[in-house]
Amino acid sequence: STHCISSAASDVYKRQALTAGDAQVYVYNNSGIPNAATDTAKRLDQQYAIANNSPDPAAMNMPEQNYGVFPETFVFYNPQVNGAEQIAADVARRVGGTPRAVGDLPQGAAGLPSAATGRNAITVVIAG
Repeated sequence: STHCISSAASDVYKRQALTAGDAQVYVYNNSGIPNAATDTAKRLDQQYAIANNSPDPAAMNMPEQNYGVFPETFVFYNPQVNGAEQIAADVARRVGGTPRAVGDLPQGAAGLPSAATGRNAITVVIAG
């Protein structure tokens, strides 16, 4: 029948789903708390690859003058990617944030770093 998915197509579909292993987690500090991103990255790096992990806090900073003010901690994901919402929900649970689609910026936020919008990106923005 025409509505049946072949096993080959099904395998491709499963491969395309984002997993914890291939998620690229970005952690950014949009708060006034020094090292908030570094500390959060340490809590996540056992389970996830932290794509922007750096000893330089500036590499993990999202200055308010460039990105606006995020009202609370969010974990952004690409809603077009199968599995991304579940990973964002897990990360959000670990960091005390709220999962949110990457195109759905909260009021007060001006944008996200371009790396944060990639297919495999899961992006934590720490507010405070």
